[in-house]
Amino acid sequence: MRVAPATRAQWGGRVDPNGTTIDQGIPTVMVVLFIVFVVFIAVIFCSMVFVGIHRWRTARREGLDPLAGDIQLMAAAKRSQALSPASGPTETPTPTDGSAGPASNAAASTVDSRLAHLERLRADGQISPEEYAHQRTRILDEI
Repeated sequence: MRVAPATRAQWGGRVDPNGTTIDQGIPTVMVVLFIVFVVFIAVIFCSMVFVGIHRWRTARREGLDPLAGDIQLMAAAKRSQALSPASGPTETPTPTDGSAGPASNAAASTVDSRLAHLERLRADGQISPEEYAHQRTRILDEI
């Protein structure tokens, strides 16, 4: 099938007076650049998909919701002791009955609060039952 010279010329090809094509139109450099561009975009897309799948699986493995893991971590950080305001010393009355007094009360309340915090972590699924048992034993051994 013979293409009219005007049609070939519309696509960038040059045609001599006899109707034969002198060149094919789109320069080879442009074709190569286009292919490189398409491959580059495909590599970026595949990398994004791979990273997304990896992050999804890691979040699931760690017990987080992949779509709201950042919010779960912020909530856990807000509840943690590391971000709680430092409490200054408070005055407590001195017992007159000869008991150990404020030191034993403070230690007991610290142990109680640490155990309560540990229980919240286990209930929220942030630590495993094995970690819970190990940390509970460690806290109770400090008494």
